[in-house]
Amino acid sequence: MSPLQREVEEFLLNRPNQQEAEIPTLINSLLQGVWPADKKPQVAALLQERMLAAGKWRPHSHAKRPERDYPHQDTLQVLRWLEGKD
Repeated sequence: MSPLQREVEEFLLNRPNQQEAEIPTLINSLLQGVWPADKKPQVAALLQERMLAAGKWRPHSHAKRPERDYPHQDTLQVLRWLEGKD
């Protein structure tokens, strides 16, 4: 386990709301700037792995209103972080 993976695991273990799932917790932490800009793509890569494992990775939406397809919107946000755009 890399130091960053340990840091992410520790963050998840010590999150204030233990009822919140890990994926939304990581997304919110990235949105709120918990992780420095240089670590964002790496944390996003770990988040991508979790989303893939949970079946929540959805780069394409078949919904009539893709803006309401939240797993799709989360995937697009993670892709932006992976590209260093956000």
